[in-house]
Amino acid sequence: YKATHLSELILSNTYLKNLENQLNLSHFSWLEFLDVSCNEIIAIKFGNFIENIFLMYLNLSYNRISFIEKNSFEYQTNIIQLDLSFNILYEIDHHIFGKNLLYNLIDLRIISNFLINFKARLKGQMRALILDNNSLEQIPTEIYNNLNQVSRLSLNDNKIKSIYNNNFYLLNSILVLQLDNNIISNIEPFSFINLIALYHLSLKNNKLSYLDKGIFKSLVKLQYLDLSFNNLQYINYELFQETT
Repeated sequence: YKATHLSELILSNTYLKNLENQLNLSHFSWLEFLDVSCNEIIAIKFGNFIENIFLMYLNLSYNRISFIEKNSFEYQTNIIQLDLSFNILYEIDHHIFGKNLLYNLIDLRIISNFLINFKARLKGQMRALILDNNSLEQIPTEIYNNLNQVSRLSLNDNKIKSIYNNNFYLLNSILVLQLDNNIISNIEPFSFINLIALYHLSLKNNKLSYLDKGIFKSLVKLQYLDLSFNNLQYINYELFQETT
């Protein structure tokens, strides 16, 4: 039996622990929206969503997920939003999304886990990547190599120490960049050189004591800048001017 006409299924707060035994999603092959948040799921296995090829929105937040098997999202070529927030993930491996790389994914949220490594290979239409409140110590290379269409990148509440010249160079579509509550003490002079669309930049509550002259010179559309709660002694207009 398949509930072929069901497009939305909400099962939050239902004490689910095991998707294989407690919820056979093959019976819901036409699902577009699935919410299994606020449960006790500990792992995502290959095959859990194999029949749900039309899924567009998948909410797995507020579970106890510590393991995602290789190719678990192989068949989710239509997914637009994926939320893995408030779980126990330490690493996002490049194999979990399979060969399709979730090409249509627009919004990925992995907030409040324990991420040390983010190695996901993401392509295509990504617009928002939110990795707040994890344990990342540097900007993952997969972000600045593959996400040239991302418009919002949020890395608040991590352990990032430095921003390097190449970290954001290819992100010329980014509008909002949030790096609050890290331990950033060093920003290389050309870190923001190609962010021609950026209008919101927040570096609140870091360890900055000095900013190079002209560091913001390329941010021609910048409207909002937050440098509060740093150790800066002096700010002047030369931050926005060409170096001489």
